[in-house]
Amino acid sequence: MKLSALAIRKKVFERSSEELLEVEQGDAIHRLLPHELLSLHHPVLRKDFYRRFLDQELIQYSLRGVEEKGKGPMIVCLDGSSSMSGDKEIWSKAVTLTLLEIARKQRRLFPPRFAFHPRNTAPGSRHESPRPLRSRDEKP
Repeated sequence: MKLSALAIRKKVFERSSEELLEVEQGDAIHRLLPHELLSLHHPVLRKDFYRRFLDQELIQYSLRGVEEKGKGPMIVCLDGSSSMSGDKEIWSKAVTLTLLEIARKQRRLFPPRFAFHPRNTAPGSRHESPRPLRSRDEKP
């Protein structure tokens, strides 16, 4: 499941996150204009190409990064009611852990939020609300 989710994620967003902005001087071979690469085929111009490469004077495309959308925090609601007991509960927790791992790989926020409703839980059950945490300085 985890591998298929990662594969779909990569498949959907294969396009580059940069766009052409203008032309500038530099030495990035992967961004050179085509006519600069043609000079490598001519014996005299090849030496000029190497000189301009060392001096970072080759004409190349300037790229501007485009802000990727959809990289905000991930929010997951996990139902812990009695209707989710058994296989459904295991499945939902596995999905949540998989999403947590994907969020960490993408360096996205996955803020933990817990919500318990004390009316629906019996004392001593596994769904019982935990006692609120107190700081060390706070007295009971």
